[in-house]
Amino acid sequence: MISLNNLLEIGATAMQASKLRMSVVSHNVANVATEGYHRQRVVLSEQPPLDPTNLSTYRYSVGTGVKVEDIVREYDLLMENRLRGETSSYNYQKQLSTVLTDAEALLTGSETSNFTVRLSEFWNAWQDLSNHPESLAFRNILLQRTEALTDQFNMMAAQIGDHRADILTGTTLGIPPASGAIADDVTAINTYALEIANLNDKIRIMAVSGNDVNDLLDQRDALVNQIAEKVNLTLTREADATYTLTVDGQTLVSGATTNAISITNDNPIALELNGAAIVPTSGAIAGWIAGAAKFDSLRADLDTLALELVAQVNALHFTGYDLNGVTGVNFFNPLTTGAADIALDAGLVNTPENIAAAATLHALGVPNVGDGAIALQIADLETTRLAALNNLSAAAYYTNMVTTLGAESQTAADLANNGDAVVTTLQNTILSNTGVNMDQEMVDMLSAQRAFQAASKLINAADEMMDVVINRLKA
Repeated sequence: MISLNNLLEIGATAMQASKLRMSVVSHNVANVATEGYHRQRVVLSEQPPLDPTNLSTYRYSVGTGVKVEDIVREYDLLMENRLRGETSSYNYQKQLSTVLTDAEALLTGSETSNFTVRLSEFWNAWQDLSNHPESLAFRNILLQRTEALTDQFNMMAAQIGDHRADILTGTTLGIPPASGAIADDVTAINTYALEIANLNDKIRIMAVSGNDVNDLLDQRDALVNQIAEKVNLTLTREADATYTLTVDGQTLVSGATTNAISITNDNPIALELNGAAIVPTSGAIAGWIAGAAKFDSLRADLDTLALELVAQVNALHFTGYDLNGVTGVNFFNPLTTGAADIALDAGLVNTPENIAAAATLHALGVPNVGDGAIALQIADLETTRLAALNNLSAAAYYTNMVTTLGAESQTAADLANNGDAVVTTLQNTILSNTGVNMDQEMVDMLSAQRAFQAASKLINAADEMMDVVINRLKA
């Protein structure tokens, strides 16, 4: 039989449950703008009768109130995993697009000052000299145009090197340690991993004790999402509520234990985790690595162009005669190793008369100052297809570099825009399904308030009934 005391206890359970519901609603409302917060709700269930099996004593089986089963976090594991994967892909394309855009701007230059203009001016100067081989003025113009071209080569090589250094300078195995964008991202990942391991330990301990860990779960998921922006990972939720995170099959976090990612090589960039090489396929780090590889490729192509230009011009110039009748002179420094150090041969600096424009001498070794045959042959290199340049002319080879880079940059930008749209859609869907909805919270708040008021009235009624019984007993 339900006693008056039982009525008070039932009312008390209702008030406690309503208070808890109101607290959870308040917590939700307070965190409506908190990034990564997931709505929480109270799960209630009825308490069983006092003794539902003893029907000889109690004719009716009546419940004894309400109890709180749990405070659950609205969480869609499938959607969250999809978001992490798409976030990694998006950040890869976004980072690669940024690098390629920078590279494209570097190669393109301005309309009036770029490599194509400098190369064209160089060939035109040779053409003009072939028509006026005796002119010191045209020879000086050629030297000026050559200096402008080699400066352009040198500058572009330096800029490529600077951009490459921004991505990564040195390795963690060197002195000083690695710096640059990838090193910063690796440091951030290792820091997040330590924080996740710490949260894993707290969540495991508190979950075993039956404590609410929803806020800790949100904090942990936010950190996992931060890592997903930088590198693709695999997440496994263990039976003890901890997370295990792996990157390319290697363990980054397991329970309260972490392994640090390290940079083991600069060119090409290589990473290591748990003693094994890892190759990220998405995330900002993968984008940086792909961008660094592109800069390396551009530098190699630019070096090829510089070396072939040196080889072809020197081969012809070496056979010609200058205004003094001297032959066997290089035009470019023959020790050139690439775009970074291409330069005019030291013997021609400020000595335009040493340019070998003639193919012949007069009798008795007298200089043939009116002969511009060698200068013309060198000018004709402008349209010559060269095997070392993929059977393209120097200008066409460079144009192909620029157009190929432009196409790659546009593709990366398009994929980044598409990825941004997908990520935004997933974020909005998750927010709609598991985020705080103020209208819903208002309804829950009113419901909890009304339930609390009803429970209060129930207790008042039970108290009045007890007063009646006590007064009758006194009488």
